[in-house]
Amino acid sequence: PPTTRAEAGRVFAEAILPPVPFARATYRYDLGRGAYAFEQLLRFQNVSATIRMTVQRLSSGGLWVNAPVAPTGECLSLLADLNAPVEHLVLPVTALEHKAFFGPFARKFPKATAWVAPGQYGPFGSLGFAKESSTLPFRVDGVLPRSKKDPQPPWASEIDTRTFYVDLPGNAGPV
Repeated sequence: PPTTRAEAGRVFAEAILPPVPFARATYRYDLGRGAYAFEQLLRFQNVSATIRMTVQRLSSGGLWVNAPVAPTGECLSLLADLNAPVEHLVLPVTALEHKAFFGPFARKFPKATAWVAPGQYGPFGSLGFAKESSTLPFRVDGVLPRSKKDPQPPWASEIDTRTFYVDLPGNAGPV
């Protein structure tokens, strides 16, 4: 069964986000082998979807956090239960539902490295293929590699990742 902790707080509000219901429950699932899934329901108007953050315990004992969700008190409390420092944050997509929470989540863990998928665009800034190109409103320590020739993230020896990047035509607009 999932672990949840409503008394730790389910409210999250960020001034730059669209008005959505602020209270959101977080459920943590133990996936085994040091892996966890944290789920929240994302609702806007008559549309709802479950979004998932994946957490992996590394050999250092620290945590690798992929696709952060809203950093509510409940979410942060369930993460703190893992008794390990957050070492790396990863924004693996350009989708708004994760990008919107990445900056607020990263501010909660300033010592963690921040790695971002290339090709970011939209109201939260942009990022090409080099971290120096970032106009995102949070620190970017690295861009997820498109090939083995690109700089590899510090967890590359433990977590095998691949970046799937499609270069959209200039007139495609935000997807």
